[in-house]
Amino acid sequence: ANNCPCVQDVIYKNTFTGLSVGNYAYGINRFDAEDDGTGLSYQCNLNSNNVVDFRVTGDHPYQAKIHGQMGASIYASGNTFSMNASNEWHFRNEGRECINYYYYTGIANQKPTKIYVIDPEPLHQDWYFKLIAAPQNTCPSHYTNGGGTSDDDLLVLNPAEKGNVAVEYSLADSSYNDVRGLYDYLKDGGSTTGTILDIESAQPYQMWQLVADLLAKSPFLSEEVLRTAANQTQVIPESELFEILAANPDELRNNSLMDYLEQKENPLPGYMIDLLKQVAQGSSAKTVMIEQMNEFNTQRVQAAQKLLRSALNDTVVDIPYIRHWLTKLNSPVGDEQIAFTYLEEGKTDSAYLVLDAIPGKYGLDGDALDEFNAFADMFTFQVQLKQMGRTIYDLDSTELAWLNTYANNSMGQAGSMARDILEYTNNGHFCHCPGSQPTWFKQSKPVRAGNNIKDIKITIKPNPADTWVVFDYQLPTGTHYAVLTIADALGKVNQTIVLKQNKGQWIWDTRQAGSGDYYYLLQAGSRQATGKIIVK
Repeated sequence: ANNCPCVQDVIYKNTFTGLSVGNYAYGINRFDAEDDGTGLSYQCNLNSNNVVDFRVTGDHPYQAKIHGQMGASIYASGNTFSMNASNEWHFRNEGRECINYYYYTGIANQKPTKIYVIDPEPLHQDWYFKLIAAPQNTCPSHYTNGGGTSDDDLLVLNPAEKGNVAVEYSLADSSYNDVRGLYDYLKDGGSTTGTILDIESAQPYQMWQLVADLLAKSPFLSEEVLRTAANQTQVIPESELFEILAANPDELRNNSLMDYLEQKENPLPGYMIDLLKQVAQGSSAKTVMIEQMNEFNTQRVQAAQKLLRSALNDTVVDIPYIRHWLTKLNSPVGDEQIAFTYLEEGKTDSAYLVLDAIPGKYGLDGDALDEFNAFADMFTFQVQLKQMGRTIYDLDSTELAWLNTYANNSMGQAGSMARDILEYTNNGHFCHCPGSQPTWFKQSKPVRAGNNIKDIKITIKPNPADTWVVFDYQLPTGTHYAVLTIADALGKVNQTIVLKQNKGQWIWDTRQAGSGDYYYLLQAGSRQATGKIIVK
């Protein structure tokens, strides 16, 4: 899965055997990068004899994201893990966001025990991967309503089955909207703008009343409100701010908020940050509501997808029916497919009306908007081919070069479409795979000896090395520890060292490493420095 803009999607009930990596999630596999209630999850997958069963990674630890929940409190994720001697990791979370992993205690190989997280400190392990026991997941088929002998035979639902699935959607949709309405009513006391204004206009003598009001609205305060409160250092003392933050554990699980508290003009003391990270592992009424919304949303998306699968495989193509259920997905990808249904009917103007509305409807900006614009270009390209009576076999060298640009540079729909055209016309495979270097090094700039990168200093010598390498480092002011990771050219981690002094030296014994290229990553909070080491 490579940068998939998923709203609620599941890789479900597959078998992965004898692989280097069974399930590989690369980049931001979410519709909303900042919302861990959206994205790709894994359920009911069978892993055996793999070196790594699950890996979540990206170009940078902040760009390695999937859904924040694998399973739910009402059922476990249902995945099994490799138990062979050569298995190194059950789950590698190389990102900086927590994955809440629900497992069933009754089956031994459903609980991951070989877990990698980016911060090895015992205090922070649950911050990145939290194990939670849950009831067994029976892993029913997504293709049928139960029964039958073949998923292929029962892929197309009969009218009664369609009615049952439509009811499933309606019930999940109604439940989601009920919980969402209550959640919005409670969030920031019903008005984020009003609460922020109250905080910004408060005077020091109003501190106690302001703190009481914010605690009364907890645990439903938003990140925007908590950031505003954290900035009012002349009104809210650190001890009272700590109490407010601790009363909102759900927002504390957002790394952007924690990083802000550590790096703002008057940062919170390190011991408070550590305590808040422990508090963040707790739950609240808000936690339950968020989990309920996630589950109801998953149920309604899966119901819509089941009906779409049936319609697309039926011998009679009912485009209005397909369009109806694509609308229910309520996502940019669904709307893009709606535009294609209009194009299929020759209604080009209607197709463009749908496309033109997508950026505003879903608030696309940044990379998401760039990817959408690339998709729109590809869509127009196909429209023009059709209007001219040409096919993809009639492309000239300029058009092929244009497709190659998208194929090599787009992670979204445009890149997939371009690669599909190039593969189909050339009868070959177009590989757009992650590189062999460690993913966190791929787009980083090496640190030159003596350079200061955001107050991080690190020098290595000798380089090339023979039997040892000395790392001299200096961490940012106020940093209490950092993590130094060394990996080979294939991304396999050789050493992970926690540096607990602000300034010091560490010696790496390379005698067992073997000759070749190695890459190091020094991380202190959100700051990092990387470089290359050659071992002779």
